[in-house]
Amino acid sequence: MENTLEINKKLIEKCRQGDIKAQFTLYKKYSIAMYNIAIRFLNNKMDAEDVLQESFVTAFNRLSELKNDKVFGSWLKKIVINNCISFVRKNKVYFEDIKQKIKE
Repeated sequence: MENTLEINKKLIEKCRQGDIKAQFTLYKKYSIAMYNIAIRFLNNKMDAEDVLQESFVTAFNRLSELKNDKVFGSWLKKIVINNCISFVRKNKVYFEDIKQKIKE
């Protein structure tokens, strides 16, 4: 029986070759944990889902940069966190002081 690391390594290799089924299998394996990270950052289900999808697309497109298949989960987590931070920065809300506008 294969252990989890060997299974991950095979899945990642198949993903590098463009195997959509392998990508979906990795997605199913990691999506709940990565969604939980995104929802904690963004506190909005729709935004968390968007960032999650974007993060998986980024990960699958950049699999060639992954040097050690054993750290896929932590590498993906870093992508999710960075995408959450970017999302927050892009969607930052600015407030103006209405009282000061009235005085002018």
